[in-house]
Amino acid sequence: MKGFVQAFAGLNLSPRPIRIGPYQGMMIANAPGIDPSTYVYLVAYGRLYEIICPERESGGCDMPKSLSFAPTVRSPEELGLFAKPKE
Repeated sequence: MKGFVQAFAGLNLSPRPIRIGPYQGMMIANAPGIDPSTYVYLVAYGRLYEIICPERESGGCDMPKSLSFAPTVRSPEELGLFAKPKE
């Protein structure tokens, strides 16, 4: 996150704490891009999440309010989300 903020030093992006359920994270609002976006970084169940939410014309991003995290039941490999290496 520090590199992200430093890359856009002229925009005065200020990370702010955010809580999603029992998880504490950091949020950067109004990040530059095709559409301004909100970036959320947090750790839940031992995994680091980077969540990017484009901001609506009305302003802001409502998505973090609707997130929840649960322990994994199946691994990404079990779900076939990664290609198997060729032998």
